[in-house]
Amino acid sequence: MIMETRISIQRHPGTVTIAAGDTVLATSANAVILHEQGYPPRTYFPAADVRIERLQASETETYCPFKGHAEYFHAEVDDKTLTDIAWSYPEPIDGVIEISGHIAFYEEKLSVSVDD
Repeated sequence: MIMETRISIQRHPGTVTIAAGDTVLATSANAVILHEQGYPPRTYFPAADVRIERLQASETETYCPFKGHAEYFHAEVDDKTLTDIAWSYPEPIDGVIEISGHIAFYEEKLSVSVDD
């Protein structure tokens, strides 16, 4: 049986902020939401709206046949390392090009707020 994975991407309707405790990692009015069948929706923040100084490149890499090669990041917050808490697709495949230059976070491990 062949399963077709459906992905859709839409602009986030408000300004979204993601934080670890009191430390904001990203705030954007230009984020996009990626919906992938079988997975929770993921917010992708433009890299310009991410506090890059809080992130360090990880050695973790993965490959998704529907999005491409992903690179991961750790975050340093309050003298703690949040391992592989964020990722990006530097060169996403056709069909999801909207996430190029964007970074997503494991929202279930952080706090998210949205201003409409």
